Amino acid sequence: MLFVFSISGSSQSVSESTYNYSNTFKVSVSQFFASEYRVTYERYTKNHRISLAFSPSYVLNKKPSIWLNENVFTQLAGAGANLQIKFHLFNKYGPIIANRKGTTVLDIYSAPYFQYFHLKYVDENVSFLTDGFEDDLYVKGEPIIDIIDAYEGGVMLGIEIAFHQRFIMEFSTGAGYRYSTIESSPYNFPVIRTGYWSRGFTGLVPRLGINFGFTF
Repeated sequence: MLFVFSISGSSQSVSESTYNYSNTFKVSVSQFFASEYRVTYERYTKNHRISLAFSPSYVLNKKPSIWLNENVFTQLAGAGANLQIKFHLFNKYGPIIANRKGTTVLDIYSAPYFQYFHLKYVDENVSFLTDGFEDDLYVKGEPIIDIIDAYEGGVMLGIEIAFHQRFIMEFSTGAGYRYSTIESSPYNFPVIRTGYWSRGFTGLVPRLGINFGFTF
Protein backbone atom coordinates (compact mmCIF):
# COMPACT_ATOMS: atom_id res chain seq x y z
CA MET A 1 0.00 0.00 0.00
CA LEU A 2 2.83 2.39 0.89
CA PHE A 3 4.60 1.44 -2.33
CA VAL A 4 1.54 2.29 -4.45
CA PHE A 5 1.17 5.69 -2.77
CA SER A 6 4.84 6.48 -3.25
CA ILE A 7 4.76 5.55 -6.95
CA SER A 8 1.63 7.61 -7.58
CA GLY A 9 3.21 10.60 -5.85
CA SER A 10 6.39 10.39 -7.90
CA SER A 11 4.46 10.09 -11.18
CA GLN A 12 3.37 13.76 -11.10
CA SER A 13 5.06 16.14 -13.50
CA VAL A 14 7.15 19.05 -12.28
CA SER A 15 4.53 21.53 -13.49
CA GLU A 16 1.98 19.95 -11.14
CA SER A 17 4.14 20.42 -8.09
CA THR A 18 4.27 23.60 -6.05
CA TYR A 19 6.49 24.64 -3.14
CA ASN A 20 4.37 27.12 -1.27
CA TYR A 21 5.20 25.99 2.27
CA SER A 22 8.59 25.40 3.86
CA ASN A 23 7.62 24.99 7.53
CA THR A 24 5.48 22.77 9.70
CA PHE A 25 4.38 23.03 13.33
CA LYS A 26 3.30 19.86 15.14
CA VAL A 27 2.13 18.76 18.57
CA SER A 28 3.00 15.32 19.92
CA VAL A 29 0.09 13.12 20.99
CA SER A 30 2.09 10.02 21.90
CA GLN A 31 4.44 11.85 24.29
CA PHE A 32 1.51 13.41 26.12
CA PHE A 33 0.66 10.00 27.61
CA ALA A 34 4.18 9.86 29.07
CA SER A 35 3.64 13.22 30.86
CA GLU A 36 5.81 14.96 28.25
CA TYR A 37 4.60 18.09 26.46
CA ARG A 38 6.39 18.33 23.11
CA VAL A 39 6.02 20.61 20.10
CA THR A 40 7.98 20.44 16.84
CA TYR A 41 9.11 23.04 14.34
CA GLU A 42 10.28 21.61 11.02
CA ARG A 43 12.07 23.44 8.19
CA TYR A 44 12.58 22.04 4.70
CA THR A 45 15.78 22.54 2.68
CA LYS A 46 17.50 21.13 -0.44
CA ASN A 47 14.49 21.40 -2.75
CA HIS A 48 12.32 19.80 -0.09
CA ARG A 49 14.27 16.55 -0.03
CA ILE A 50 15.76 17.14 3.45
CA SER A 51 14.23 18.74 6.54
CA LEU A 52 15.36 19.62 10.05
CA ALA A 53 12.92 19.09 12.94
CA PHE A 54 13.56 20.63 16.36
CA SER A 55 11.37 19.55 19.29
CA PRO A 56 11.61 21.18 22.74
CA SER A 57 9.88 19.28 25.57
CA TYR A 58 8.72 19.83 29.11
CA VAL A 59 8.16 16.89 31.48
CA LEU A 60 5.90 17.07 34.53
CA ASN A 61 4.53 14.06 36.42
CA LYS A 62 3.30 14.25 40.02
CA LYS A 63 1.71 11.33 41.88
CA PRO A 64 1.32 9.93 45.43
CA SER A 65 4.51 8.56 46.95
CA ILE A 66 5.10 4.95 47.89
CA TRP A 67 4.12 5.98 51.44
CA LEU A 68 0.50 5.91 50.20
CA ASN A 69 -0.62 9.09 51.85
CA GLU A 70 -2.40 11.93 50.04
CA ASN A 71 -0.02 14.50 51.51
CA VAL A 72 3.17 12.83 50.27
CA PHE A 73 4.14 12.91 46.59
CA THR A 74 6.78 12.05 44.04
CA GLN A 75 7.42 14.46 41.20
CA LEU A 76 9.43 14.21 37.99
CA ALA A 77 10.03 17.51 36.21
CA GLY A 78 12.47 18.89 33.67
CA ALA A 79 13.10 19.87 30.08
CA GLY A 80 14.82 18.56 27.00
CA ALA A 81 15.10 18.76 23.23
CA ASN A 82 15.10 16.45 20.22
CA LEU A 83 16.72 17.13 16.83
CA GLN A 84 15.95 15.09 13.71
CA ILE A 85 17.53 15.23 10.25
CA LYS A 86 14.88 13.84 7.90
CA PHE A 87 15.64 12.33 4.50
CA HIS A 88 12.43 12.08 2.44
CA LEU A 89 12.63 8.85 0.49
CA PHE A 90 9.57 7.94 -1.55
CA ASN A 91 8.14 11.18 -2.86
CA LYS A 92 9.84 12.45 -6.00
CA TYR A 93 9.13 16.09 -5.13
CA GLY A 94 10.13 15.84 -1.51
CA PRO A 95 7.78 16.12 1.45
CA ILE A 96 4.03 16.17 1.63
CA ILE A 97 3.83 19.97 1.50
CA ALA A 98 5.42 20.02 -1.96
CA ASN A 99 2.39 18.64 -3.81
CA ARG A 100 -0.69 20.10 -5.41
CA LYS A 101 -3.22 21.88 -3.28
CA GLY A 102 -6.31 19.77 -2.69
CA THR A 103 -4.59 16.39 -2.82
CA THR A 104 -3.97 13.94 0.00
CA VAL A 105 -0.28 13.06 -0.09
CA LEU A 106 1.80 10.43 1.70
CA ASP A 107 5.53 10.84 2.30
CA ILE A 108 7.97 8.32 3.81
CA TYR A 109 11.19 9.40 5.52
CA SER A 110 14.10 8.13 7.59
CA ALA A 111 15.71 10.30 10.24
CA PRO A 112 18.65 10.01 12.63
CA TYR A 113 17.84 11.80 15.86
CA PHE A 114 19.66 13.20 18.89
CA GLN A 115 18.00 13.90 22.22
CA TYR A 116 18.90 15.31 25.65
CA PHE A 117 16.90 15.63 28.88
CA HIS A 118 17.70 17.20 32.25
CA LEU A 119 15.24 15.99 34.90
CA LYS A 120 14.71 16.32 38.64
CA TYR A 121 12.98 13.53 40.55
CA VAL A 122 11.77 14.37 44.08
CA ASP A 123 10.42 11.71 46.46
CA GLU A 124 8.93 13.08 49.67
CA ASN A 125 9.23 10.68 52.60
CA VAL A 126 7.91 10.37 56.12
CA SER A 127 9.23 9.74 59.61
CA PHE A 128 6.92 7.82 61.98
CA LEU A 129 6.45 9.22 65.48
CA THR A 130 5.23 5.92 66.97
CA ASP A 131 5.82 2.30 66.06
CA GLY A 132 3.93 1.31 62.95
CA PHE A 133 0.16 1.07 63.47
CA GLU A 134 -2.25 2.52 60.91
CA ASP A 135 -3.26 5.39 63.18
CA ASP A 136 0.32 6.44 63.92
CA LEU A 137 1.29 10.04 63.41
CA TYR A 138 4.12 10.96 61.09
CA VAL A 139 5.89 13.99 59.71
CA LYS A 140 7.52 14.62 56.37
CA GLY A 141 11.21 13.86 56.32
CA GLU A 142 13.93 15.31 54.13
CA PRO A 143 13.01 14.78 50.44
CA ILE A 144 15.10 12.40 48.36
CA ILE A 145 16.26 14.01 45.10
CA ASP A 146 17.67 12.49 41.92
CA ILE A 147 19.13 14.64 39.13
CA ILE A 148 19.01 12.83 35.77
CA ASP A 149 20.91 13.72 32.60
CA ALA A 150 19.87 11.50 29.69
CA TYR A 151 21.65 11.47 26.31
CA GLU A 152 20.17 9.53 23.39
CA GLY A 153 20.71 8.92 19.69
CA GLY A 154 19.01 6.65 17.17
CA VAL A 155 17.07 6.33 13.92
CA MET A 156 13.37 6.81 13.10
CA LEU A 157 11.27 5.71 10.11
CA GLY A 158 8.13 7.72 9.59
CA ILE A 159 5.08 8.42 7.44
CA GLU A 160 3.55 11.88 7.00
CA ILE A 161 0.11 12.42 5.51
CA ALA A 162 -1.05 15.88 4.37
CA PHE A 163 -4.61 16.92 3.62
CA HIS A 164 -4.91 19.91 1.27
CA GLN A 165 -1.23 20.68 1.95
CA ARG A 166 -2.07 22.28 5.26
CA PHE A 167 -3.04 19.63 7.83
CA ILE A 168 -0.45 17.05 8.88
CA MET A 169 -0.63 13.62 10.49
CA GLU A 170 2.68 11.93 11.27
CA PHE A 171 3.41 8.39 12.48
CA SER A 172 6.92 7.19 13.25
CA THR A 173 8.76 4.34 14.91
CA GLY A 174 12.38 3.51 15.61
CA ALA A 175 14.97 2.83 18.28
CA GLY A 176 17.94 4.47 19.93
CA TYR A 177 20.54 4.11 22.63
CA ARG A 178 20.19 6.12 25.84
CA TYR A 179 22.91 6.87 28.37
CA SER A 180 21.69 8.26 31.71
CA THR A 181 23.62 9.63 34.66
CA ILE A 182 21.94 10.05 38.06
CA GLU A 183 23.14 12.11 41.03
CA SER A 184 21.29 11.43 44.28
CA SER A 185 20.95 13.26 47.59
CA PRO A 186 20.99 12.87 50.52
CA TYR A 187 21.83 9.21 49.70
CA ASN A 188 24.43 7.88 47.28
CA PHE A 189 22.01 5.60 45.41
CA PRO A 190 19.16 6.58 43.06
CA VAL A 191 15.58 6.31 44.24
CA ILE A 192 14.09 6.66 40.75
CA ARG A 193 13.60 3.33 39.02
CA THR A 194 16.26 2.50 36.43
CA GLY A 195 14.27 -0.30 34.76
CA TYR A 196 13.50 -0.57 31.05
CA TRP A 197 10.61 1.94 30.94
CA SER A 198 12.18 4.41 33.39
CA ARG A 199 13.67 7.80 32.55
CA GLY A 200 16.82 6.69 34.33
CA PHE A 201 17.35 3.65 32.10
CA THR A 202 20.60 3.17 30.15
CA GLY A 203 20.46 0.96 27.06
CA LEU A 204 18.50 0.34 23.86
CA VAL A 205 15.03 1.94 23.85
CA PRO A 206 12.12 1.78 21.36
CA ARG A 207 10.53 4.95 19.98
CA LEU A 208 6.98 5.67 18.78
CA GLY A 209 5.65 9.02 17.60
CA ILE A 210 2.18 10.31 16.71
CA ASN A 211 1.99 14.01 15.79
CA PHE A 212 -0.62 16.40 14.41
CA GLY A 213 0.02 19.85 12.95
CA PHE A 214 -0.13 22.25 10.03
CA THR A 215 2.11 23.83 7.39
CA PHE A 216 2.87 27.50 6.91
